[in-house]
Amino acid sequence: MVNVRPQIWGATSFSQKISSRNSKMKSNSKNKKIGRNDPCYCGSNIKYKKCHLNRHLQPEVTEGEVKGFASKQRVAKTCFHSSADGANCSGKIIEAHTVSKSGSLRRIARNGKVYNFKPNINSLFKNNGKLDCQEVGIGQASTFPGFCAHHDKQLFSPIEDQEFEATAYNATLLGYRAIAREIYAKQHQSGGIPFLKTMDKGKPEFIQKALQSTAGFYEHGVDLGLQDLLSIKGSYDEAFQSNDFAPSQFVIIEFTETPHILFSGAIYPEYDFSGNQLQELSKAGPLDGISMNAIATTKGGAISFQWFGESSTNKRFIQSLLALPENAWANAITQLVFEFIENLFISPDWWDRLNLSLKQSLEKRVMHILSHEQNCLVPDGSDYFIWGNPTVSKNIPE
Repeated sequence: MVNVRPQIWGATSFSQKISSRNSKMKSNSKNKKIGRNDPCYCGSNIKYKKCHLNRHLQPEVTEGEVKGFASKQRVAKTCFHSSADGANCSGKIIEAHTVSKSGSLRRIARNGKVYNFKPNINSLFKNNGKLDCQEVGIGQASTFPGFCAHHDKQLFSPIEDQEFEATAYNATLLGYRAIAREIYAKQHQSGGIPFLKTMDKGKPEFIQKALQSTAGFYEHGVDLGLQDLLSIKGSYDEAFQSNDFAPSQFVIIEFTETPHILFSGAIYPEYDFSGNQLQELSKAGPLDGISMNAIATTKGGAISFQWFGESSTNKRFIQSLLALPENAWANAITQLVFEFIENLFISPDWWDRLNLSLKQSLEKRVMHILSHEQNCLVPDGSDYFIWGNPTVSKNIPE
């Protein structure tokens, strides 16, 4: 999760990113010419003559090929809980909801549908890379093939079938499901990189080099993000195996309003709600990650932030949120989620009532796919929503 915002890069948006570097790369294209038997500059470890030689003569990747690849790309189905309780895995791998269909999505739906900005390859081409707010049925919203039938039902029963309580165990279950989906999303990203690297076909050499350089940097980031996520998941596996959830740190905000947004995801907090930098995402070594979930409850709704072990980064991040006036919490979290979380589902009634300027402000945040301004979480003064009677439960050291 670098930062955790899984997206699909369409040919249009990627080509635009590369084109912006053309002038810089062209000036460097007169460097010493690569030999036919030299390793190819793309990092494939294949001789240049068998890799990128005459790449500019090959037919360019078409829109149809991009759409075809996107529609066929798959990640192997697996039960993410098998590493902690494989002996009890049973039933087929199902399309598990990261946000409860009956307990949460149905509460904000209109005619069985919610809104979502999830990338669709056809709409990305149609809108020149811009994401649209689209309807999605609650049966398909937030699903991924991440758990066997047994574990999806039994493991998550306390947050699916029972009245929600703000406990370390329930916060852990919410966080675990979010992390599992982030791993799946990163695996999906990783699987698309080889195709991404073919999109330099038919392009001049300096564009080929720019694309391969950018794709290589992207691949490196995805690999690091996946490694960190798997390490984080190891903490969850250990907690489930030992049945010890004391190391689970959490802050849960409960309120008496039906949520206007529901989400499940995780990020590496880079900045806090005052614009202070918390950690550098480019640094070597593991980063501090935090899971975030919004659910509907019988009393209204709840927002859960959760992580394992001591983390000054996550603690400062949460403290900067709670330091805001209570009536600003909903607005601040709305900014946060539209800025960082793709697995986000929106109440159609709330969204349709927003005035145009507020919609446009949130739509701009959705498009901040790869980079975020340092002040992106500083309250922008917009009035998106107000939660009724918020109360806070937490398990973090003072």
